[in-house]
Amino acid sequence: MTVQPDARGASAYRSIDEIAASAKAVVPPGSKFTFAYYPRNDAVAFHFRAEVPVKVQAQASPAWEHRDIFVNPYDASLIGTRLTKAAGWSSFLPRTFIGFVFTLHYALLVPDIGGTVVGICAIFLCFSLFTGLILWWPLDRKWKRVLTIKCGTSQVRFNHDLHQSIAFYTLPVIFAVLFSGIYMVLPTQFMALLHIFSPDVVRRYEVAPARKPDAKLIGLENAVKVVQTNFPDARPFWLYLPNAQKPRYMICQQEGARTKSYFIDRRCIVIDGYSGAVLHVEEAGVGTAGDTFIAWQWPLHSGYVFGWTGRILVCICGLLCPVIFVTGVIRWLQKRRAKRAAQERHSG
Repeated sequence: MTVQPDARGASAYRSIDEIAASAKAVVPPGSKFTFAYYPRNDAVAFHFRAEVPVKVQAQASPAWEHRDIFVNPYDASLIGTRLTKAAGWSSFLPRTFIGFVFTLHYALLVPDIGGTVVGICAIFLCFSLFTGLILWWPLDRKWKRVLTIKCGTSQVRFNHDLHQSIAFYTLPVIFAVLFSGIYMVLPTQFMALLHIFSPDVVRRYEVAPARKPDAKLIGLENAVKVVQTNFPDARPFWLYLPNAQKPRYMICQQEGARTKSYFIDRRCIVIDGYSGAVLHVEEAGVGTAGDTFIAWQWPLHSGYVFGWTGRILVCICGLLCPVIFVTGVIRWLQKRRAKRAAQERHSG
């Protein structure tokens, strides 16, 4: 959602507490605010995500629907709301196109087990890539033959060249996307393996202070101020809000953060929800080698690491994946038919 920008920029925003109060006013008591987007620029609205309790027939406990709430940061007025996930039997189906594509991408529209299935498939695809590389490797060292597509040949030869050439040239990008995707959908298993090589590595989602039932949270506005004071080089963007299990704020900055990496201008800061202390900073070049490795995973997966060039490369390689799969199946069928024909000739 966009708003009419003020020439003064973010300095003209109302307080975040006032903006959040406007969002809370349009949902019933008991709603849970889980996430927010700080305006990316001065013409964008403040965006909250909330889980709203809904009474479902023949169900004792309330179900939860997900809503997006948009607030003008300059006057704290409500712009609108949007249902993104309904309660009840249709909850598996997101109500927005982007939500549908995203859930299909990481969980096949089945959040409970879909992510595990996607992760296992990604592991098998990684093995497929490297076994294909072994089969592709020219033992006769005739590199031109395996690096080019020869035109004017038979359909069998053209399909063979197309399959091996596209697979070879896209392998680095596809492997990076698959490997980082495994980390995202199978984080527990991935981190257990990573701890073998880097025992002190920390995943930011796991960092949180001990719960203090009688203590009061500092509030989102104060958490944002902690980030702006300690890391003033970039504006906040992703705002993860505390919950009953993890009383912490997690705020991510990107597009402008002066990090220790030449390629990644992004960092995420975990803040103690009670004291406002900075508990953890996820930034490439900060912490152990394992911490830097983790900080690279999302930028690699999305292509963010190389800006628009990286995003375009990831997009193109993603579009070429079906070509690799289809030509691979065709090649398998061709070999199968050739083997059967050879057996028939031998038996005849």
